[in-house]
Amino acid sequence: MSRSLLTTTLVTAISIMTFQPCSAAIIDTLDTADGFNDSFNGTTAVANGDGTVTLTRTVANVDAGINWTDMGSKIQLSGQNVLQLTPSAAVNGGYYGVNILFFDAADQYLSEQVWITDTNDTAMQQLSDIQALAGDPNAASFVLRFRIQPWGQAGAAFTFDQIEVVPEPASLALLTIGGLLVMRRAGGRAV
Repeated sequence: MSRSLLTTTLVTAISIMTFQPCSAAIIDTLDTADGFNDSFNGTTAVANGDGTVTLTRTVANVDAGINWTDMGSKIQLSGQNVLQLTPSAAVNGGYYGVNILFFDAADQYLSEQVWITDTNDTAMQQLSDIQALAGDPNAASFVLRFRIQPWGQAGAAFTFDQIEVVPEPASLALLTIGGLLVMRRAGGRAV
């Protein structure tokens, strides 16, 4: 098989293998609280002016929380996505839990799955495959739901530094290899 044909075959194979919607990374540095919305039963989000946002429980003894979206839009699932959350500090004895709400392509609610159970851990939290957590092949988008605990303590809060949703690295690697092969092929014709 000639080198040109081999390159063409590789490019075609990689293109077919990676032909799925590919979304860009979403990185919310939390300079504002604009991504937080749909508060229920008393949770506020306040930007601190230093690249962090503090979520505060304002009402005790009720299920209270707030959602995070991509500036008001649900986050689209595209293959295997990685989710990273960087917590910063507990305030007034607060701790947090994060669930993920999943929706189908028609924007109908499918399920709510637990990602992070109640913790005060400030280490970066990572979910390596959001689609797998959904447990439903019809899941097409999602929203993060934060709950600040303890249940009976108004004023408990937690500060967060960053939220990221990034395409799975192997898919990006395949796309990069395909692009490099195309560039090499194009470069070979110019010589």
